[in-house]
Parts: sequence; C-alpha cells; structure tokens
Amino acid sequence: MIELQPVAAEDWPEFRAGALRMYVDQLSRAGLGTVEELQGMAEGDIGHLLPDGPATVDNQLYWLRAGSERVGVLWFAVRRERPPPRGFVYALEIFPSFQRRGYGAEAMREVDRLAAQLGVENIGLSVFSYNAPAIRLYEKLGYSATAQQMNKRIPPTTK
Repeated sequence: MIELQPVAAEDWPEFRAGALRMYVDQLSRAGLGTVEELQGMAEGDIGHLLPDGPATVDNQLYWLRAGSERVGVLWFAVRRERPPPRGFVYALEIFPSFQRRGYGAEAMREVDRLAAQLGVENIGLSVFSYNAPAIRLYEKLGYSATAQQMNKRIPPTTK
C-alpha cells in the first residue's frame, strides 16, 4: 500500500535534485538535447513552476512510501489558468528497484483521490513516447491521448 508523505522544507533540496535528474534524463532520452544543454532548461522550468519549493501554492510534492521504504516521488498541481481547475501530474517516478510492483498504479489512484478532495474534475499529464510501460499504465487507468508533440533534431551544418 502506497502512502503519500508530503515533502518537508528540509527535504526540498533532495527532492529538487531528484526531479531535475529525472526531467533531464527524460528529455535526453527523448532526443531533445544533451544532458549539458538540458540541465539549465530543466532548472529554469522547475524554478518557474516551484518558486517556493514545497510551499508553492497549488502544488503537492510527495515522497511515495511503502511501509518504511521510500519507493518514489509524486508532483501533482492544480492549474487554475481558466475554469474549471485542472489537475496535472508533473512527475511520477517509482525508483528502479521498486518498479513492476504496482506502486505506480497505486500512486495514480491516490492522485484520483487527491484531485477529488481538491475539487478537480480532470487530470492531465505528459508522457514521452519512448516510455511504453507508463503509457500502458495510464491507458489502463483511463487516461487517453489528447495531443501528440513531435520533434526533429537538425544537425548543425559546416560551411
């Protein structure tokens, strides 16, 4: 059984470092640049979205726990740019040694409960096309694709 443990202010540096590592890894695996190129972009994105760390309004940051073990992380936000409020899962990571045990599905069911408590009727998320296991999980849980973003890298020319 998964438990959501809120990220405390003193844990913010550790959570932030893990979120940056995960984000840069995902962008790199998707072919969007080198780790070096993507690091600054990721730091800017996370700094913009979480200017006050775990105290940022409408953002819920959690450690995922199974018993005494920390098995992953979750970042859920309520976006209020236009009514009605919409939930968005910015990050769900089950640490490698705990994958394939149902923790991802349990965590997403907790997101459903959290969203209902917050008055959110719709939850979005982004998943990279290379992540077939995550896509299957989300589809099994009732998520469906609403858009597809495509990218093409153009190598630099030499003159």
